[in-house]
Amino acid sequence: YQFGFATETIVENAAKAEIKGFEIESTWAPTEKFLARLAIGHNDGEYKEFLSFNRLTGEVEDISDTFAFGFAPKWNANVGLDYYQPIASRDMLILRANYSWTDKTVGNFGQPDPSGLDRNVFPSRSVWDFSAIWQHNDWLNVTAFVKDAFHDDNYLATSVDVGVFWFGAVAPGRIWGLEVSAAWQQQ
Repeated sequence: YQFGFATETIVENAAKAEIKGFEIESTWAPTEKFLARLAIGHNDGEYKEFLSFNRLTGEVEDISDTFAFGFAPKWNANVGLDYYQPIASRDMLILRANYSWTDKTVGNFGQPDPSGLDRNVFPSRSVWDFSAIWQHNDWLNVTAFVKDAFHDDNYLATSVDVGVFWFGAVAPGRIWGLEVSAAWQQQ
């Protein structure tokens, strides 16, 4: 007995699409010690014509109604706050908090899940990041951080169907870390 598996990659491009959206970014520094950031984005994409060859019927079909804009959330937002506290003569402590939110997204390049299980639809996600940075004499930084502070679970971030196989990429949940960086200048 002989069993074989094959994967075939077919590249299709949309003939017509319409994308509307906006992005607003703002930074505000009410004092020398505080810096606030805000960003909001909206993306409304729609395929107007997406022609595909149907191998079963031998016909070219417009499949624009079945495809979504892949990897493009309708809404996203980011809010951050930095606090700067001088220490001694040339040291600085920076405390940073950042919140980001992304609306649900569709993976698999917008193509529907052929199994009907919606393996390519990813729910909205919010993430809180925090860090404390000590800057010493403009050449040494020591940063303690936590990314995605309130989720200890890994999550499926994207997926793609390649025929015989379905692949997904997992994004990590909470990450703690310490980073040390230094810069030397030759005289």
